Amino acid sequence: MNLMKPFIFFILAVFSLQTEAQCRYCNSYEDYKTDNWKELPSIDIKHYSNSKQLWTNKHEYQLKTDLKSTKKMLSKEALIIQKGDTMYVNLRYLRCEKENFGKGLAYGIPLIGKKILFISKRVDKKSSNNQLFSYLLFGVMGSLISSSLNIKNNACYILDTGRNGKYTDVLIIDDEVMKKLLVNDKELLDKYFMIADQNERETPSNILPLLKEKGLIEQ
Repeated sequence: MNLMKPFIFFILAVFSLQTEAQCRYCNSYEDYKTDNWKELPSIDIKHYSNSKQLWTNKHEYQLKTDLKSTKKMLSKEALIIQKGDTMYVNLRYLRCEKENFGKGLAYGIPLIGKKILFISKRVDKKSSNNQLFSYLLFGVMGSLISSSLNIKNNACYILDTGRNGKYTDVLIIDDEVMKKLLVNDKELLDKYFMIADQNERETPSNILPLLKEKGLIEQ
């Protein structure tokens, strides 16, 4: 089980090669599917460490640029931002099971079939109930520390639908979704369910290597 954890860093390293060659964005998932990109001036994506996320209560990635008008436009309008070979998903208008993600960017990985997987904190109903329970017991700071130090607090999501109203609903990759993604592949399904704890089973460090082995991650 622990052998899989180094593998996720390998995958992220492969997909995180950044160049200054190109910065662009899409306003919608429909634009992404039709390759309707808009060019951007050079921008920076700031990566926050776990401790920084704890004290600032921010997501892992934040948009940085001296052009305030560009930053405002991207944060409010862009859904997908690409810098070089690296893709980010704007969380501002996304929600999972009617729970909002908040402001910030998430690391995105293209999947076969013009879908996008992204990695972010768990925001489904189960996670929200756990955070509320932690808050009632330990207060705001205790709740933040509890969630930030919990390695099982990250999840994989699939962006594969257009916007309906203000928000775009996304799909969290859980046991049921993995059954569909790994359909007709008993060996990989057995490997996935080999981990007894469901929360640990649904972490990116377990899911990404299996999707790569299945050939679902776009090269």
